Amino acid sequence: MNPQVNTGASLFSDDCLSNPVEATNEPARESGSLQWGPLREMMPSAYRGDYYRPSPALRPEMDSVEWLEMLENFLCLSRVPPSDHGMAARYLLSDSVRRELYPAGQTREDSFEEFKKRLLDAYGPEESTGQLIERFHALHQREGQTIEQYAQEVAEVGRRAGVSERDLVARFAGGITSKEAYLAIRLQEPTTLTEARRLVSKVMRSEEDFHQRRQTHTGNPKPEKTEATQSIDDLIREVRKISLKLEKQEMTAVRPARRRDGCFNCGGLGHLRRDCPHERRRTQRLPTGTQGGEPGNRLVLPTAGLQAGDTPCVNGKLSGTRVSLLQDTGAVVSVIPESLWQIASGGELLETSPAEVRVGAISLDAANPIRQWQESDTELQEVREWIVRNAWPQAVPEGSRLLKSLWSQRDRVVLREGTICRVWEILDTGETRLLQVIPRQRISEILAAIHNRQSGAHLGVAKTLAKVRQRYYWPQQRKDVEDWCRACQTCAARAASPRKLQAPMQLQPVSHPFQRVGMDIVGPLEETQNGNRYILVVCDYFSKWPEAFALPNAEARTVATALVNGIFCRYGAPETLHSDQGRNFESELMKEVCKLFGVTKTRATAHHPQSVGMVKRMNRTLLDLLAKASIDHPDDWDAHLDRVLLAYRSSVHHTTGATPSRVVFGRELRLPVDLVYGLPRDMPEQSVGEYTQRLQHDLAQLYEKVRGRAGREQRRQKFWRDRKAHGPVYEPGDRV
Repeated sequence: MNPQVNTGASLFSDDCLSNPVEATNEPARESGSLQWGPLREMMPSAYRGDYYRPSPALRPEMDSVEWLEMLENFLCLSRVPPSDHGMAARYLLSDSVRRELYPAGQTREDSFEEFKKRLLDAYGPEESTGQLIERFHALHQREGQTIEQYAQEVAEVGRRAGVSERDLVARFAGGITSKEAYLAIRLQEPTTLTEARRLVSKVMRSEEDFHQRRQTHTGNPKPEKTEATQSIDDLIREVRKISLKLEKQEMTAVRPARRRDGCFNCGGLGHLRRDCPHERRRTQRLPTGTQGGEPGNRLVLPTAGLQAGDTPCVNGKLSGTRVSLLQDTGAVVSVIPESLWQIASGGELLETSPAEVRVGAISLDAANPIRQWQESDTELQEVREWIVRNAWPQAVPEGSRLLKSLWSQRDRVVLREGTICRVWEILDTGETRLLQVIPRQRISEILAAIHNRQSGAHLGVAKTLAKVRQRYYWPQQRKDVEDWCRACQTCAARAASPRKLQAPMQLQPVSHPFQRVGMDIVGPLEETQNGNRYILVVCDYFSKWPEAFALPNAEARTVATALVNGIFCRYGAPETLHSDQGRNFESELMKEVCKLFGVTKTRATAHHPQSVGMVKRMNRTLLDLLAKASIDHPDDWDAHLDRVLLAYRSSVHHTTGATPSRVVFGRELRLPVDLVYGLPRDMPEQSVGEYTQRLQHDLAQLYEKVRGRAGREQRRQKFWRDRKAHGPVYEPGDRV
């Protein structure tokens, strides 16, 4: 075994650099696991000269980056061939590090790039994304580094930083040292880093061949050229023409006085400003607020100094003139004259005496008319006394149907905030709701508020009855609602025509809101004062939530803008978007929008509007509601659009058994009728976490209920409609 060698002086010590020969002739000493003899005896005879001591053996606690830089300097100064760098570096590791990087039984590759990759992956410092991006933009081809090595370094750092392939090509082109290769990349515009590397390699090989042929030319006939060589030579000639043209432009261009060639930042020669080490160090420190790469050494500007006017400034040049520039520290700084600063910083704090200010306020509790209605009704006053004294009659009292109904349900009749309410329990969810008792003579006012006003929109019996049952109680509600809707003249004027026969229904099951969304265009309608003639109707297949947008035209750009701003940006992009084959829906713009948001676009069969039946039915409902709301002023139907949508969203849908607002938001919408007549406060106070848990539980139960009820309703509708369907039924594969 060779005698052990010590590291002795450092690689950069004065002793080694002043007399390298004597340093290498010292007796061998300890240097990790690699057993060196006298260095002059270890080196091959072909590389004899000045040699230096190797860096100490790498141990796990050492800085791998610093050690790797010392190793590269040692190999370069010792003139070790690049093909032997990997093998030499592997033996400069400690035993523990070598076993970890090169486990026993695995194939060992002697490439130095593979050695650096393994070392940095195992012991390299963890860099943030910002540091990796800064390191990526600072890459350039070093002296002695081949094109393949430089491309591999760009690819490795770039992919760790998460940059695109286009940025890899740009960084590769900006860092190469060959001007002809750079111009070739600009001329050919390769799309990938691999193509750029191959192009540069071909250009440099052809350039070397050209110089060799030029030096060895002795009058011999020209050798034959292949197509590849001819194309590369043509490319080089084209690049040289562009290069000469650019040089002539630079020579003829007017330059500012006293400007030197070199770095604009530091004035040094041999590099440009984009590769300036001083600029790179400053830009690496300022964004992170650190000095020397350590987060603890923050550059803090004293507040007192800033108040005195000492703002952070740096020296720079503006159009060749040296000026003092205000440094951007990330803070918002306003530069004002000194006179204004003295005024703003001075002054005295004045105290004023408090004063009373009259404000307008409306108390909803005092304005609740239902409580006043109950107090003016003799039977309900008697019921109030029974509740307060908790002394209900043993026998059925004599009186109206309302009095007898309340007596029979006395266990569910309570007094809340002075209002008589009936407790209603929802069987599906187990929730309880307080319904205010309405006297018989006031039922017409409630029905007029729910059905006839703008928030009611003259909906049908089922939806109007559902709204009534959610808020109020009196006997025979269904009969009263049916009679009221039959007697409504507005509803009678817009009565629907008999339904046409339908083809066999095809079911489209959905499982959650905005999984499948349908859209259609309604119009042209009568032009409004705002210039709108069309309506874009969008409806969710699961929750039945409708959206409608008034449009001046039905062009693809207008429809796409309303769809993105009104649906995608509010509720998120749906999984599937279904429509008919209108040109505005099948345009290239709509395809690009769906591709951008990851939406699957489907379309209905030609001349078969039943494929978008839900949206078509919503179109008819929307037109009916708008016609009723704007029956006196049909030229302002767009002003009533949002209000009729509010009425529809807050109404129970027959298919789901719930309102669209409850399915989407997990709660009911608060309507104007609730503000006028008030609602009892029966909801306990909850924290955000409790409310979130309860909302998740309620939505899970509600979605399960909606899926089951919607499935049953779809099957029921399919059964009855298929009985009336006529015509041939085609199966996949049939010839038509």
